[in-house]
Formats: sequence, structure tokens, C-alpha cells
Amino acid sequence: MQERQISFYSEGYKLDGTIYLPDDYQEGEKRPAIIPNSGYQGFNEFYPRLFARNLTELGYVCLGFDYRGFARSEGQQGRVILDEQVQDVRNAITFLQTQEEVDPENIGLIGWGMGASNVVRVAAADKRVKAVAALNGFYNGERWL
Repeated sequence: MQERQISFYSEGYKLDGTIYLPDDYQEGEKRPAIIPNSGYQGFNEFYPRLFARNLTELGYVCLGFDYRGFARSEGQQGRVILDEQVQDVRNAITFLQTQEEVDPENIGLIGWGMGASNVVRVAAADKRVKAVAALNGFYNGERWL
């Protein structure tokens, strides 16, 4: 897997991330993309990187990033506000659509743990999301959070 360190802005905060490319990516290609989202830890280096390793082998471009306030991303350290993380995911989609390697009409989301709630909420509100997978998500017995 090839990696390129990037940053983008979400509501004025500079977020740190990585574009993951398949080893067989050829310059000029436009590939479908997936944004794997972390759970409570909010770090790209955990689940997003793990998912990207497998998804790039299947030919997808991936964008992993640290939510605001986590790792090297700007924002109040350790602050966990789901509405803010949902906005970070939506801004990640906007950023990803501008990348030359990405087919902007074919973007999906994967979320793990608390990230599962985030991606379901984004997919429900944002028509740019073409596929969503929520893994190990929060469930309160009556409805999804």
C-alpha cells in the first residue's frame, strides 16, 4: 500500500490524515474510495489504517484521518462530540472528492465502534455517500444512535 500524508480543514480545524493507494495504482486513474472511520480513540493509526491495508488490496483508495482533537489534528485534545465528528467525516468527503486518484461519484464509508454511529448519520444526511458499513456500532435496544 502506498501512503501520502495529507491535511484538510473541518470547521476551521486542520485535521491530519493519510491517503492510502493500492500498490497497482497508475497515475491518471480514478478509483472508488472509502473513508474508514475510527471509534472512540479517533486515531487514523488504529482501525482506519487496518481497514485501508485490506481495502487497497481490493483496489480502493482510502482516506484515514484523526478526528479533531486527536493525535496531531487541531482542536481540544480528547474532546468527543459526535456531531463534530460527523462534520469531520462530511468535510473528509469533500476533501476526498478533490483528489486526482478518486472517482468523486463513488465514495463509501466504514465505521468501527463509535465511528459506526458517525458513518450511519453521515450516510443518512449526505447523498454523496454511495455505500456504508457500520461495524461493532452502538445500539440502545430501540434504535440506532
